[in-house]
Amino acid sequence: MGFFGGLLQVLVEHNRIRSREAEARLHSDKRNVYKQALGACWGLFERAIAGGRSQPAKKDLAALKDAKYEMMMFASGEVITLWNEMERTVPDDQVPPKERLLGFDRIIRAMRKDLGYDDSELAEGQLLALIIRGEDKDSLLGPP
Repeated sequence: MGFFGGLLQVLVEHNRIRSREAEARLHSDKRNVYKQALGACWGLFERAIAGGRSQPAKKDLAALKDAKYEMMMFASGEVITLWNEMERTVPDDQVPPKERLLGFDRIIRAMRKDLGYDDSELAEGQLLALIIRGEDKDSLLGPP
């Protein structure tokens, strides 16, 4: 009985180690995919701000498409749902800019949550507010 108990313990521990290794690889993949998706979005945002309502550059759209293919495999269900909700509102001019920004902030929060971060101390809009300034920041967070 001692031999089989020891063998079972070794097998369980080996399985636990393999599971941790798989989780670490998945975490790395998710992190890279989320960085890729955010980078593609920043490219689109920067060009939209600089060029007004002009058509996005093909390279930015291609980068976003590539990121979305990767997200299909590695993103959490919450991230995919929020992303789809955001894309549905993009062509709707009735959606206020603040709500669009908050929608993107929710996606960033979901990505961070999927990576294990606790953002419970941050108010809505705080993450996206890190990279915007001026009137947009005040619009998102309210006056100082």
